[in-house]
Amino acid sequence: MNSGKIFEQNFKASIPPGVFYYRLRDSTASFYGGGDGSNIRFQQSNMADCIIFGNRTLFICELKSHKGKSIPFSCIRENQIEQLTAAAKFPFIIPALVIFFPDCEKCFAVHINDWNNLVDASKKKSANVAEIAQAGYEVGVTKLKVNYKYDVLDMMKDLMGDLNDK
Repeated sequence: MNSGKIFEQNFKASIPPGVFYYRLRDSTASFYGGGDGSNIRFQQSNMADCIIFGNRTLFICELKSHKGKSIPFSCIRENQIEQLTAAAKFPFIIPALVIFFPDCEKCFAVHINDWNNLVDASKKKSANVAEIAQAGYEVGVTKLKVNYKYDVLDMMKDLMGDLNDK
């Protein structure tokens, strides 16, 4: 299993009791491509990996795990940026990127509007850990024997404070 899927499983296992979590399905479909006998495949592209509902607030989260100490902006698909940005216009919806850097065992939650500001202000094609930390909130990480546990409840509170400030 790749590191991104392991991050998603660990994140899901970190959801506190009383908080709703739903993993959006990655659905791949194919259809017969015509006279040459080839199959044409396409993949529906979700706006995010999961939705979380707690304290009367809907969190739409794209989860990313990235090696090293920076993440290329291209890791987030354009349709995700557009759809998460559109969702940010609704009250009580918080679209966020949750980015885990396993090499330094750091995790951050960045509201999509703050991510967009970071990308727009940058002259580079990526953001390093310090830039991500400045744009978002550090999510508490506890190293278990093999896996990690994330402080999702505090992440939600931090992001909700952002909502109350706007």
